[in-house]
Amino acid sequence: MSVSQVQVALSRELLSKELEPLESDFYQKALRTIREARNSGDAVTAELLLRSLRLLFLLRMQKVLRALAERGEEPANLPEEERIAVECLRRILSSFEGANLGYLGTPQLAEPKKPDTQAAQISGATSP
Repeated sequence: MSVSQVQVALSRELLSKELEPLESDFYQKALRTIREARNSGDAVTAELLLRSLRLLFLLRMQKVLRALAERGEEPANLPEEERIAVECLRRILSSFEGANLGYLGTPQLAEPKKPDTQAAQISGATSP
């Protein structure tokens, strides 16, 4: 994989509202290229690739999360690294369902106060 292939993939994601297709082994190939650049002493290329790859991954995760929130399903044909991240996020989100969120969710109501027997007697009501 070349630097330009990563840059093209990043550019496509930046220009599109939808998730663009990626090869299933895209990240593995990109990481291999980063290692090769480092091993050959090309630290600038390795750093450029690494930063581009991180940005691409985060941008794609943002789109995947939006799809999960809007449609309730993850896009098809995600690379393995993205599927793993989505599965972790799904587990976290599903743990929120049914949780007692207190101040984060629906406000919790205080226990109803017991009627004041003195106030009831003053108003003319009979006490039990």
